[in-house]
Amino acid sequence: MVAKSFLTLATAGLAAAHYSVLYPDWRADTLEDTEETGYSQWTWPCGGVEYGSGNRTDWPLANGSIAFQLGHAFNYAFINVGLEDPTTGNITSFNISLTPQLTNTSGHGTLCLDGLTLPTDLNIEDGTNASIQTIMVGPSGQAQYNCADIRLTSQAAGPAEGQCVTEDAEAVVIKGEGSGSSDDHDDHDGGDDDSASETSSAAGAAATTAPPSSAALNSAYMSTVVGLGMAVVFGLTL
Repeated sequence: MVAKSFLTLATAGLAAAHYSVLYPDWRADTLEDTEETGYSQWTWPCGGVEYGSGNRTDWPLANGSIAFQLGHAFNYAFINVGLEDPTTGNITSFNISLTPQLTNTSGHGTLCLDGLTLPTDLNIEDGTNASIQTIMVGPSGQAQYNCADIRLTSQAAGPAEGQCVTEDAEAVVIKGEGSGSSDDHDDHDGGDDDSASETSSAAGAAATTAPPSSAALNSAYMSTVVGLGMAVVFGLTL
């Protein structure tokens, strides 16, 4: 009985440390009945859930939104998109990044990231099927994965009122060290400052000069996360 109670508490604690995708609809609830389903958020690339397993949400090519229920008090969030291969009907890679700069999330509440836009030079056709891959990297450096299948369309209505809100959570975009050139990183401020951050309840909110204390990272951990970020953004294939 004691062992069973301990296992229950341990499982509950593990689930609490994971995260949920509230919008768009994720492929499956990777927190529910994991022993029966075999789903695990530790499993790359989509928590063990196959493409096409769940609902497909209409999602815009520009100014898209994603909502999370956060588990860890501190994460790095990476959001990637993979386009369906029309010849196979499958997703072969998540090689399009919607978070080219490090995005730190903090808090245990709900977080809405909006203003997410696909690169215009991709010339994606209206109605293209795709999937969003979300990756949360916690303080230990371990990554957790979920995916949401979407249809890219200019007719997407977006989230309903109250479906994408931020409560008891925050997102900070961390910009790299300036070098006077934007060739080596995505610092659109031209690299005039050694570092800068943007704090927001959504991805497109106004900048602030003082990031929260949770964004203060040691250089070794930052290097680890940057390396992982480059790996998950570029070159990951199924």
